[in-house]
Amino acid sequence: MQMTNVNDFGKEMIMQAVGKIVELGYVVTDLDKACEFFKTAFGVKSFEVYQHMPMLNSKFNDVVVDIDVDVAIGASGGMVFELIKQNNDAPSPFHAPDGQQLFVFNHWSIFTDHYDIELEKYLADGYQQSFYAEFDSEDDSDVARVVYLKLPSAIAGDVTGYLELIERNPPSIFKSYQKIINDAQ
Repeated sequence: MQMTNVNDFGKEMIMQAVGKIVELGYVVTDLDKACEFFKTAFGVKSFEVYQHMPMLNSKFNDVVVDIDVDVAIGASGGMVFELIKQNNDAPSPFHAPDGQQLFVFNHWSIFTDHYDIELEKYLADGYQQSFYAEFDSEDDSDVARVVYLKLPSAIAGDVTGYLELIERNPPSIFKSYQKIINDAQ
C-alpha cells in the first residue's frame, strides 16, 4: 500500500476493511485501568473516550432497552480496540449472563457498505440477532446502524462473543475510525 502521508494510512486501512475484522471489543469494569492496560500491553497510544454514549432505538433480544455505556476506542497499528463499560443494569450484550460485568472479550467488528444485504446473509447462515442500535453524530444528521449477532453453535462451539456488523456510512463513522487509526501511527 503506497501512501503520500501518514494521514492516508487510516483512510486506506478503513477502505480495505470492508468485510474484514476491523475491531476487537472488550467489556470492562474500570475503563481507566483497561485503557492503561491496552496502552502498556498492546501499544495503543491513545483512546477516544465517549461517556454516556447515546444509542438510539436500542433493542436487546427484541426488547427495547435504555443502555448507558462509556466507550473507549483506540488502535495499535491497524487493529482497533473498543473498551465498553456499562453504567446501568439494563439488559445488554455488555453483561455476563449472570449480570456480572467482566473484563472479557465481547465481539469482533466488521464494516459493511451493504448493511441490509449482509445482515440477511448472516441470519440465513444461522447467526442470531441479539442487539441492535443506531448511532448518530454531531458532524451530520445520518445514523449508523450496528447489530450484534450470536455465532451459530455449529460454527462457534464453545467460543463466546458476538459478531458486530457496522454500517460504514455515514461519513462520520468512517472519519472517526480513520482518525483513531491515524493517531496510532
